[in-house]
Amino acid sequence: MWSPDGRTLYYRFESRLIRVSVSRTGTFAASLPELLFDGILNLRSDTGVSYDVHPDGKRLLMVRRAQATSNGSVRLITNWVNELRGIK
Repeated sequence: MWSPDGRTLYYRFESRLIRVSVSRTGTFAASLPELLFDGILNLRSDTGVSYDVHPDGKRLLMVRRAQATSNGSVRLITNWVNELRGIK
């Protein structure tokens, strides 16, 4: 996954997320890999992607396994827009 400015390349290797800085002036050159995270589950969606770089290039969005609920129930809130407007 490339950063928005094209200067950093992020990639997964097993349970690790790694980044390298790249230089595109003249010949392509990459820095030594820098470990960002280790021990992360590689969960994938239908697209095969489990992370993305934020447009500011400083943050990452990552998919992780959801926490199980203690009682297995789901809370459904209806008419929530009316509550925001103060309508009862």
